[in-house]
Amino acid sequence: MPAFSSKARPKAQALQARLLVKRSAPVGEFKFPYVPVDPVARLKRAILEKVERERNATFAELAHIEGFAGNLDIVNTTANVLIWMGMSAEAIDAIEQLQRENLIHLAGSSWLVYSWSGGPVPNLPIVKHRPRSGRFQKMHWGPTALVAGPAPWG
Repeated sequence: MPAFSSKARPKAQALQARLLVKRSAPVGEFKFPYVPVDPVARLKRAILEKVERERNATFAELAHIEGFAGNLDIVNTTANVLIWMGMSAEAIDAIEQLQRENLIHLAGSSWLVYSWSGGPVPNLPIVKHRPRSGRFQKMHWGPTALVAGPAPWG
């Protein structure tokens, strides 16, 4: 004798199909209508809010934003200077777009600000002056802050 009678089988299949539909969308993941959010736009908004609220922010403070961390670095290859490390491509794009829109600019900072904020400090010599030849022979770290508003030098 089969486990299901011919009349019970369609009900069991319908119940199984409903259960599969419920399992395909975890609870709390999204609600309909679902509108996908651009990760760069979300990071731009979060970075700008942080910078405007505190008037400036270090990269170490921004690393706490979801989606900011990654495996890319910002390096000034002309001068051989590391600006910051461990960023996502979306975070770099967001910062570049904010700079192009004159909403933020980068300014020199102190390594003490980074150590006070509890962020990592790269184990590199710190930039204290411009190199005479225009380029450091060894990689240096330039502590940098993001400041609200356009750059004062244009």
